[in-house]
Parts: sequence; structure tokens; C-alpha cells
Amino acid sequence: MRKSAFAVLATLLLTAAGAAFAGSSLAISADVPFAFTVADTTFQAGKYLVTPFGQGSSVLMIRSDDGRKGVLVIVRRHLQSGAEVGNAHLIFNRYGNTYFLSTVWSGSDTGREIYKSRHEREIALGTQKAAETWIAAQVR
Repeated sequence: MRKSAFAVLATLLLTAAGAAFAGSSLAISADVPFAFTVADTTFQAGKYLVTPFGQGSSVLMIRSDDGRKGVLVIVRRHLQSGAEVGNAHLIFNRYGNTYFLSTVWSGSDTGREIYKSRHEREIALGTQKAAETWIAAQVR
């Protein structure tokens, strides 16, 4: 009973959050060709939306394009580049065949770095430096 109530609440929250984020400054979509993890949640390859929890927020929502799966994550830090970083893109840390969402760039000179999950920190302890994989995104 408690689990089903939580699931209903989480679904309502994600649906409402998606509508609230539509007008914010960092709303991007990307087609990710591999499975990846963010905040201890694993997502399959597919199209994803990344939106902030309000203007200038330190919380991002990552959700599948169909709205079936999503997660809220706390931003570790806001990034500012001295120059344009090019088009919007997502950066993933890759350890072998395991990918973790690391940074979201909106296509301007601002980005948001996401905290590493417990799983990523555990994997990183046993390996060399992670390889970065960039995926192009579109600003919405």
C-alpha cells in the first residue's frame, strides 16, 4: 500500500514538474544511443528531456520523452565558460561499457554538473580516469 501511494505521488510530481519546466531557460532534449545511469537510476537508450526545477534552479529533472520514467537530481555546481561552448550537449562519464550522466550544457556558456551517484563513485575507485562521451542535444 505504501509503495503504491508513493508511486502515484511520484508520477503526479513528475507530470506536474514537466509542465512547470516547459517555459524555463534550460530545457533540452537528446537522443541517447546507450543505457546510462543518473542518481542511481538506470535509463535505457532513447530520447530524453532535461529541464530545471524553475529558473536558475539547482535541481534538474531527467525524464524519458514518453514521460514514463524520470528522476530529479541535485546540481553539484553551475558552470560558466569564458566562451561559447557550442551547441547544447550532454556529457557522460564512461567506465568500460557503463555510462553516467555528468554535465548538461544548454548551448550557451552555462552548464550544470551533476553529483556522482554512489554507484559511479564505487566504479571510479577501481578504475583509471573516466572517458567522456558527448551527445548533441537540442534546446527546446
